[in-house]
Amino acid sequence: MEDLKEGIVPEENIEHKIDQATIDLTWKFMSIEDYDQAVDAGELVRKPELTDDMKFFSIYPEHPMAGENRFRRIRAADIIRGYSKNLKSELPQNLLDKVHDALFDCCAAVRHSIAGVLFYGGNDTSIPFLMRLLETEKESEIVKKTAEVALFRIKPQYPFPREDTLAFASDNINLAIEINDFCKENNKKIFFPEPGSPDIVAIPFFVMVVDRHFIGKSTWEDYCEYSNDGDDDTPVIIIDNDLKRSMEKYPIRPKHENVFLIEQWCESVLMVTLKGLVLKP
Repeated sequence: MEDLKEGIVPEENIEHKIDQATIDLTWKFMSIEDYDQAVDAGELVRKPELTDDMKFFSIYPEHPMAGENRFRRIRAADIIRGYSKNLKSELPQNLLDKVHDALFDCCAAVRHSIAGVLFYGGNDTSIPFLMRLLETEKESEIVKKTAEVALFRIKPQYPFPREDTLAFASDNINLAIEINDFCKENNKKIFFPEPGSPDIVAIPFFVMVVDRHFIGKSTWEDYCEYSNDGDDDTPVIIIDNDLKRSMEKYPIRPKHENVFLIEQWCESVLMVTLKGLVLKP
């Protein structure tokens, strides 16, 4: 009981919750390809975009897109996405194998959440599934964009010329999508350094957007030492949540003037700053 009072979920409860979510992912599951074929063959009606969900469910209770059927899979996908983000590492392979199937659910909201799962916790086995989704996704632009950043995080876009590479050291998936769009518009490549790795020293870049809570204190301090020893003035945009408090935890910074402090939620300010750095004459 004490653990519950402190807001800590016992490990066995987490495992049970994820086990149930993986089961729920299969509830009335139908792939988007099979769904389209069934509709074309007259075996299923296509659920209208705007309709009374309760009425549709009462008429077609077995339909994969009807009310509670799809809501159950959406909730399951959201639970696994949250678990994957909090885990901060690859998902267990047995769970990934089940998640990969759900990436092609006939419900776009499920596909969106599962693409997010792979952004946080996918591995090399996720690559062909993400590539296939990028080739076949016709319904949702946000599903496609989420799958793309998930793919780029798992499979970096080598080679990385310094003048074309933007390092994005954060797990803010919405910001990753916006910055990836910006990179594509300006012939740049987004690179995702992993927390605790020497990537931000080993991979040259023309600008870095970094959440130091994500990358880790020792990795950040190693980068600062590298930057200061080499008189490097590469622009760094720091996007820690609660910057005032983070400045106490991370007092060490590169000594040059190209360090920008921007709250993570100020996306418009961040993008204006980024555009100024990329598009400067």
